[in-house]
Amino acid sequence: MINVSLTTKRGARATGVFFPSNPSLEQITINAGSILTIDPYAQGISEYIQQNFNQAAAAHESGILTQISTDRYEVVQDFAGLSVSAASVIVTGKAGSGWKKWRLDNGQLLDVVRSSAKIIASSQTLTPPAPKTPPHVAAVAPELKPSPSANASKRPPCCQIPPGPAGYFLESITQDAQYFSQYVGNGRPNGIVQRAQYLTSALHLEMKLWIPNGELPSRYIQNVARYNSWEAMRQRDWINTFAANGYNHLFDNIDFHFPTRTACALLEYDEWLLKTIRYLNAEGLRAPNAISAAGALTPTTLATIGHAQKALNIYVKYQFCWQRVGPWIMGTFKPPYQAPINPNAFLCALHAPIDRQLLKALRTYEIGSFLDQKGLLSGENLLQSSDGMARPWSKLICLRTYYGFQLVMRAIALATWEPQCACIRNSIQECRTWFEKTFPEGQQIVGPDWLEIACQIPSRVIEETLAQLEDQENKQGHLLRGKLDNKDDRETGKDILDI
Repeated sequence: MINVSLTTKRGARATGVFFPSNPSLEQITINAGSILTIDPYAQGISEYIQQNFNQAAAAHESGILTQISTDRYEVVQDFAGLSVSAASVIVTGKAGSGWKKWRLDNGQLLDVVRSSAKIIASSQTLTPPAPKTPPHVAAVAPELKPSPSANASKRPPCCQIPPGPAGYFLESITQDAQYFSQYVGNGRPNGIVQRAQYLTSALHLEMKLWIPNGELPSRYIQNVARYNSWEAMRQRDWINTFAANGYNHLFDNIDFHFPTRTACALLEYDEWLLKTIRYLNAEGLRAPNAISAAGALTPTTLATIGHAQKALNIYVKYQFCWQRVGPWIMGTFKPPYQAPINPNAFLCALHAPIDRQLLKALRTYEIGSFLDQKGLLSGENLLQSSDGMARPWSKLICLRTYYGFQLVMRAIALATWEPQCACIRNSIQECRTWFEKTFPEGQQIVGPDWLEIACQIPSRVIEETLAQLEDQENKQGHLLRGKLDNKDDRETGKDILDI
């Protein structure tokens, strides 16, 4: 363990600890109290150091860094698990070899110890301490907290998924979670996923209906959940009524603590999520110059239920996938970590983020045709129960319509469960009854009622939709086998199997 420091004329003042070991594992921990001269959200950064800026952005969102001016950040918790050069970039905001910037207590450059066999040998028994990373850190650090799913027996039993939210049921979503994690880590997945034995939730069905592929769009930052969830909500020509990093304040104020589950997980999670959507929407409407979904105007930030649900559900999707399979960082899955919420415990209840891509995909299946016949879907718009108007997801202002859509998705997923699961018989109707009791303000109904129709989906429609999904997955399976049979693509085929 060697003390190091780095200062610059621009005002960076950092101290840290260097841990020499195997050359590929040499790391620096930046000490709390260090001052960094970096703007983690700067645009036009060289691809060579963009990953380091992403690490700084994630550390800021997770509370390891706090902003003290436009391009000044203070380290409030030790920032561990960084390579020598990555630590240098994060401190200075500039590219360059960290070996030529960090200095020892005697003033010499750290580079003098890089090839010193004596120092390396004497330090081989030392290993860096585990990073002091809070449970909600966005997944970019090399060392992350282990997932509690490794010891599922310690969790309270789940009454509707015998013998609990583990084993075969949880495994059904593993490959889809890996696929999403690889995509948001810019692992460029190929659009092919394997068949799942069970659809675990509305979210899982969404992951089957809309499968992104290729490179992560440039508007997003690799593995930064808060920023990307906010960016996913953003529309063309919208007016942002929040400060540049205003979403951090909103996420900080979300209560991610659930009561101890004693009964069905569905309603506990639904209540938390619906109330959080209302909170985010209320914050959007309170913002200066807020514009709701009235008329033809584009709503401002979070001024609709549609905006709020997408930001929140995308964020939960990140947390679930990272807790389940770990983040995809530089070509590999890192260990899973403890999310700010425990999505594994609410596996069956997770909601689908509603957006244009999902609605477009849904219309190609039997369930989409059924909803169209009932007047609930019109093109890529949802018919809103409260006023009978067809609206795009971004202008949705009816919580009843939002929840009814989730129950439609949930009904299809529940149909894949084992018969002994407690909540598959009457759960959709029970969810409707619970909603009407818990959210009495959502009782105004002018057009067709999403909640009512969600309880009346014919078995034929659900069975045909699931058969279409199976056919689609079988087609993807043929594509997979074709790639494996092609010698030139054999390595690509291996990657596909790993997804």
